Amino acid sequence: MITYICSIKNHPIKGLDEPFKIKYLKGLGACLSKFKEKTKRIEILYKAWCLSIINREPDNAWLNNPDVQDISRAIALQRKGLRFFTMRVPFFFDCFNLLSVVYSDKSDCLFQWLRKEYCGVFSRSVLKKVYDFFQHGSNVEMLPPELLEHKKLCEEYIYKKEKRILVVANVSAGKSTLINALVGYRLNRTKTTACTNRLCYIYNKPVDDGVLSYSHINDEYYYSNVIESVSSDFANKISLKFNSTFGDEKICFIDTPGINNVNNSEHRKITETIIKADSYDVVIYVSNSKYFGTTDEHSFLEYLKKYVRKPIIFVLNQLDDFVPEEDSISKMLDDYKSDLIKFGFNNPTVVPVSAYASYLFRTETSLLTKIEIRKLEMLNEVFENDYYDLPVYINEQSSKDKLSMTGIISLENKIITI
Repeated sequence: MITYICSIKNHPIKGLDEPFKIKYLKGLGACLSKFKEKTKRIEILYKAWCLSIINREPDNAWLNNPDVQDISRAIALQRKGLRFFTMRVPFFFDCFNLLSVVYSDKSDCLFQWLRKEYCGVFSRSVLKKVYDFFQHGSNVEMLPPELLEHKKLCEEYIYKKEKRILVVANVSAGKSTLINALVGYRLNRTKTTACTNRLCYIYNKPVDDGVLSYSHINDEYYYSNVIESVSSDFANKISLKFNSTFGDEKICFIDTPGINNVNNSEHRKITETIIKADSYDVVIYVSNSKYFGTTDEHSFLEYLKKYVRKPIIFVLNQLDDFVPEEDSISKMLDDYKSDLIKFGFNNPTVVPVSAYASYLFRTETSLLTKIEIRKLEMLNEVFENDYYDLPVYINEQSSKDKLSMTGIISLENKIITI
């Protein structure tokens, strides 16, 4: 469910008058509420559907004891204008479609219930044809193309091969900031102290339809059309359209706790367990360029060499803190690669990055704090200097675009192609 496209922009009832849309959605809510369950998945999908059609949820549309007459009213709903026809087909389609996202085996139950309780002779015929489509793929010609297109898009994405990226680091390497930069939103509320205390799966979606999240703390799903309201501090799974160069690539970032958190040894166990599980396609290992070479760093590299059997991208982060007159980025990269080779990583893939700068350059100014805006102004000036054109240090052509200069586009290209 986590990658299901929760909204639709061109629903057949979108152009109807408000009272008609309200009747339709209240009937849909009354129908789906029969199948509500503890995790409220059906309710979440329904509310997101309403938001995309009327920008709100109809009053009293989802109750413990809904007005079942709303279902009859929706089935009887007629559209008037240049043409005259009922809304039974899209109504039944929505009922089966949204229910199937949560329950693949409830279609027959829904069909029998609607047929017995709410359908007359003509409605039963329509219901049967829609039901047959969901069972056998027949009667396509009678179904609204907008709904068919939405269903096809969801199914194509669900069955698309997913690339899972495990992101690991020691504490304070800038892992959370890097993930924010790759996603294009502040999902990780970064702090100066270690903050990631569990695995969090962050999924890219093919379209911008808000954000769907899940928390194991209370076993609940949440949906919001305001992405900025969601934080990985409380979620174990998050899906949204990344603000990046990934497009509709099916990417999942797996955020992990810092492995050397001295205050909580459980963090190390969580990260080591998923590394050994091998349920990922690529590992991104983030190093802090200012503190590379510590005992913790070397210990983690030994662990990665021993247990990782998938490609690793080594990200050397926070290079925007280097000073042209005092520091050499080229030497830092050479030393970094030499250390990796000593640990047995032959021809390692290293990408120099300024995660914080890329996050600020990529994020809309209206979403930044006052402090972030001031730092953005400073970094805009910093990246006027070719010294900070990071892709050049790994023999890539300079674009002179400040976001590209941070190395984030280079990293995204490596993720896609590796």
